[in-house]
Amino acid sequence: MIFSPSRGFCFVHVSKTGGTSIEAAYIPHIRFGDVILAALPEGMDTWYGRHLSVGKHTPARRIRLLAGRMAWERMLSIAVVRDPVERIVSYYRWIHSTPHAGQRERELGEVKDFSAFAEKVCRFLLHQVDMVTDPKTNDVIVKHLIPFRRLSEGWAGVATRLGIEAPLPHVNASSPKIAVEVPEAARAMLREVYARDVALVAHAENVFAPLTAGGQQAA
Repeated sequence: MIFSPSRGFCFVHVSKTGGTSIEAAYIPHIRFGDVILAALPEGMDTWYGRHLSVGKHTPARRIRLLAGRMAWERMLSIAVVRDPVERIVSYYRWIHSTPHAGQRERELGEVKDFSAFAEKVCRFLLHQVDMVTDPKTNDVIVKHLIPFRRLSEGWAGVATRLGIEAPLPHVNASSPKIAVEVPEAARAMLREVYARDVALVAHAENVFAPLTAGGQQAA
């Protein structure tokens, strides 16, 4: 999560959508008063988590509550959204590509069968739509949704709008060397469980246009 009062900017970090790369791109341009929560084991992340119940993957509704509705409405809020099946595949590769300290991650690392893995993940992985909407109205409250497939283009537009030179690095990526076979039954299950996410991503892809410096989206 990135919250920048001076720039009027907030990044809502949906897991496994390239958000760590966005945070890394923004860090060289941090200003006094900016908040970047990136699941670090010490320091600011711990304080904000303990006292305000916010962290790396905090939903927009919680950020809006803490910032105040008027301040939120004035901000440029963004999030990246991704096809749910691609997102779980990325999560599988991430789990199996590196050692993890967390108990849940270690347990998932023992699950090699993708279908079994997906069933377990569906029990806890927050739906993307719940990260970007008002639960009372179901309205999307994040102003600019970037489809993952257009991440580089989308972030370039955001950086232009913010007036910063911030090339997007490729960090915390899941290893493509880890082979993943997605059975059709597992694919169908994921698309059913995350049906609202499927619709959200389709909508984002249909309406997406990169931001420009002048305050308008590109035609």
